[in-house]
Amino acid sequence: MGGEKKLNHSIFEKRFKNLFAEAPFSAALLSGDDFIIEMVNEESLKLWGKDNDIIGKPFLQAMPEMIDQLVFKKLQESYRSGETYEGKEHIAYLREGETVKKVYVNFTLKPIRDDDAKITSILAVGYDVTDQVTARQKLEASEARVRLIIDSVGLGTFEKDLLTDETTASPRFNSIFGYTSTVPHEEYQNRIHPEDTTIRDEAQREALVTGKLFYEARLLFPDHTTRWIKINGLFLYDEEKKPIRLIGTALDITEEKLSLLKLQESEERFRTLITETPEVGAGLYIGRELRIQYVNDVMLKFWNKDQSIIGKTMGEVLPIPEGQPFLDQFAKVFDSGEAVIGKEEKAYLEVNGKTQPTYFNYTYKPLRNHSGDIYAIHHMAVDVTAQVENKLALIESEESVRRLFTQTPVGLGVFKGRELIIEMINPSLLTYCNAKYDEVINKPLWQALPELKEQGLDKIAQQVFETGVPFTSPETTISFKRNGITESLIVYFGLQPQKDSHGNIVGLLVIANDITDLVIARKKVEKNEMRLQDLANSMPQVVWIAEADGRVTYYNGQVTTFGGVKKEGDTWIWEGTVHPEDSDRTTKAWRKAIQDITYYQVEHRILMNDGSYRWHLSRAFPYEREEGIRWYGTATDVHDQKILEMNLENIVRERTSELERSNEDLQQFAHVASHDLKEPVRKIKTFAFKLQDEFKKELNDRGNNFINKIIRSADRMYSMINGVLKYASMPHATSAFESVDLNNVIKNITNDLEILIEEKNAKIFYTNLPIVHAIPDLIHQLFYNLINNSLKFSKASVPSEIQLQCTEVTIEEKEFYRITVSDNGIGFEDHYAEQVFQTFFRLNSKDKYEGSGLGLALCKKIVERHHGFISATGEQDKGSEFIITLPK
Repeated sequence: MGGEKKLNHSIFEKRFKNLFAEAPFSAALLSGDDFIIEMVNEESLKLWGKDNDIIGKPFLQAMPEMIDQLVFKKLQESYRSGETYEGKEHIAYLREGETVKKVYVNFTLKPIRDDDAKITSILAVGYDVTDQVTARQKLEASEARVRLIIDSVGLGTFEKDLLTDETTASPRFNSIFGYTSTVPHEEYQNRIHPEDTTIRDEAQREALVTGKLFYEARLLFPDHTTRWIKINGLFLYDEEKKPIRLIGTALDITEEKLSLLKLQESEERFRTLITETPEVGAGLYIGRELRIQYVNDVMLKFWNKDQSIIGKTMGEVLPIPEGQPFLDQFAKVFDSGEAVIGKEEKAYLEVNGKTQPTYFNYTYKPLRNHSGDIYAIHHMAVDVTAQVENKLALIESEESVRRLFTQTPVGLGVFKGRELIIEMINPSLLTYCNAKYDEVINKPLWQALPELKEQGLDKIAQQVFETGVPFTSPETTISFKRNGITESLIVYFGLQPQKDSHGNIVGLLVIANDITDLVIARKKVEKNEMRLQDLANSMPQVVWIAEADGRVTYYNGQVTTFGGVKKEGDTWIWEGTVHPEDSDRTTKAWRKAIQDITYYQVEHRILMNDGSYRWHLSRAFPYEREEGIRWYGTATDVHDQKILEMNLENIVRERTSELERSNEDLQQFAHVASHDLKEPVRKIKTFAFKLQDEFKKELNDRGNNFINKIIRSADRMYSMINGVLKYASMPHATSAFESVDLNNVIKNITNDLEILIEEKNAKIFYTNLPIVHAIPDLIHQLFYNLINNSLKFSKASVPSEIQLQCTEVTIEEKEFYRITVSDNGIGFEDHYAEQVFQTFFRLNSKDKYEGSGLGLALCKKIVERHHGFISATGEQDKGSEFIITLPK
């Protein structure tokens, strides 16, 4: 029986410890408030840089470097509070031999309680994510505190004569039942715990049938303590098959029962921890068909499944695409009996209906039965997708840094140790030194480039190495021999100490940038600036320079003529020099120019050092440089010109007033003159008609023809007088602008010209003409003259067609309506296109085509009055086109 107990415990313990030891994460069990290291797996020892000697020691004794670190503080907090703590990417400094290494860890601290709910220990689970810096994770598997105490068990024997009811027992049997010698059988039975008597009675009834007695029960001692026993017995029978004797053994299994109970509790805690660990997936698959017996919530989340998959095969639940190694690895575990460990393996899983790659660290651990045959696989997995992606990004970043180091035009070098061994050097620095890579790499700096030592750079490097204070020189001249000729470079030079994790200086980083051309150019600029300053001082104007924020930082020598200008630091204060009446206007103009970065110009009065004010024209232009905007300006004395200009303005105002009075007189004269001229013309027409009516018969045809010519000439004179009056009064039209629909205007004009349109058999086409902002009477007169002009100059044998069309155009960022009036009349030669708008200009005989010669001139004035343009094109005998452009 002892051997069977040991075998059961051994199998369970071995299985659990194998899972504990080979889990792909670090785990340790820390007991008591001193955190005694009771259990620790190889992953933890590897992470901590320790060996098995630390088992049984207090945590801080084994790892004193942890005392002030966050991990230990969280350990104490978890023990005190009883709350589970999960840490992400915490930094820990671990001593490994004589060095301290810095690691990043994800970890979980799980308090473990006894039956009284008292915290007895902390289960620490974690994994190292240092290699990925911010991402690579190594999961430390959790383990439960399990201690299987199996002591050697002695057997006690007994024999009961059923006929005499006498019992004999061995000393070990008596000892198990708490007696020093044999006692009556009833006394032994009375030791059975009252709660277990039914177990004993049932076993005895069954033994009477089978002949074998077996049961496990508790013994209750007078001091109220209990112990577990296992009874095995056998009935002996006489010739009549009647039981006459019972022989058997008693085994104290208290320790076994307690150990088994603890193991069950520990296993349950382990299972609970694995289930609750937020990042470790776990599963148990039975047989080669991989039937799922158990998976935790984390694994279900990986697979995007639920608990309904329990009992199904892996192939039913999670079809694995071709090309992935997992099915072959499962088969390998069954065939070889060896565990499979996967690191950062890519798996294609379905997430939200889409198949996407996911990376895992995992183990496939074979589980064996009593016969040593593999019956299942225990699977543990950690999703390391983020870490792998970060690692790939890190690799790409490192490659980018390497390319940057190699390709940068700035000289870079890394030198290690006191001898400054050249560990890295880029092509730019090699070019500066006129050296080849193979000739200098892995050699001491002063041996590879002795000319640098000769120029004293060794002393500077030694000082940086010893003090740790960086050295920078904005301009350092360094000489090298190139083809036997010594050449000098001017470089921006810097030395930066390189330190290890303990702060010890282990090397130097050199940065050198060839600025020879820049220095030469700067010196040229400085020389030119001196020349420009001399030139500025020789100018009669005040020359000034201002920065982007408006601060004046330079005046030439002429500023001494100004009164009230003063300099504070590198800034000139000029505001007090401007006349109070001009100050606000000047400040606003300057601020607007700065804000809009536009040309600045203002005329203002400046206080001179004799106390007088003189007019100056101040102007400045912004110029964009690499350093930002800078203003260059001048202040020119325009006092005499300004006084003259003001006098001229007064003269102009007086003459303008006189001209306005003259125009009014002229306008009045035009009205009087037109009235006085119209009266004789009316009388000429009146007497001509009377002469025609009374003496038509007495006059021959020649005489009547003369009378008709007199009448027509009078009509033309009357029309010309009206035209002159309209043309003269055009600039003085005071009617208000309003919205005018050109469609209605053309409609009214066709009504006015209805008789003439019928005579010419004409057609006027127009649609969708715009609404314009205009003076209604003038816009009516404009289109009346144009349409009337087209009707007048139509062909006698061809029906007249007049078309009006409109388009929208943009001219100098302003929007206009472009309206065309075209016809199929007699047209004109195109080189007369500008002359047709002149007053009294005629292309055709006045006898054949009536008119005053003022119609198109009046059209031009109307269009200009509306801030528009008018032009014409024509072709002889084919027609003409007039183009009117009006603002929208």
